[in-house]
Amino acid sequence: MSTASVRGWPDFGALTGLGHKDFALLHRPQAHPSPQVELLAGDSFPVASFSALTKLVQESSQSVLAVLPYNVIGEFGHPCHRDDAALLALRVAYRESLPLDIAVERLPMTSGELTDVRFSQDDDEYAKRSQR
Repeated sequence: MSTASVRGWPDFGALTGLGHKDFALLHRPQAHPSPQVELLAGDSFPVASFSALTKLVQESSQSVLAVLPYNVIGEFGHPCHRDDAALLALRVAYRESLPLDIAVERLPMTSGELTDVRFSQDDDEYAKRSQR
């Protein structure tokens, strides 16, 4: 049986055909009696701050998935590593659930290639910091 025929699911790569290039796959075992993966798709964009995200969620008629960088911890007055990563929001325009085994079958079988890989600190420095 073709996985494309299972409950009308599009291939993950076909999401751009729906006009959405950004997506998230969520596996939350406690949320479902049987293993499921949720597919959320929509448009993602950077948000200036956690308070701006809160306002966005309150004013939006759609669900919003947030990807929170370490910087947000600092907004609450806690010390954190400042990675300068953007706070991202995904305005959910498409949502589906499917069995975990079907989701795994649909994942691409190709691997990516890493380029320009480096660490910001050497092994000795990392060991010292991680022991604190």
